[in-house]
Amino acid sequence: MPASDPPRGSGQFRLRREPRRVIVRLMDGAQVDGFIHVPPTDRPLDFLNQQDQDFIAMTDVRLTEPDDSVKDLPFLAVSKGQIARLYEAK
Repeated sequence: MPASDPPRGSGQFRLRREPRRVIVRLMDGAQVDGFIHVPPTDRPLDFLNQQDQDFIAMTDVRLTEPDDSVKDLPFLAVSKGQIARLYEAK
């Protein structure tokens, strides 16, 4: 059994999630282009409106800072309070 799987009978389970590519503009002018992982029936906005989480986890991120410097990151936690806008990329 892979290490990431919970032991049988542990009461834990994994929710199926699908990657959705989004572009997030932050309050400081930075832009984050990457993936959020949401349940198949949810929209990115539904995911953003979840009250029990202060951050959204993003993967395969390209972060463009306000000075136009660019960083490619495997993971970034974005504070919801810093999000000016979020839209789904096609």
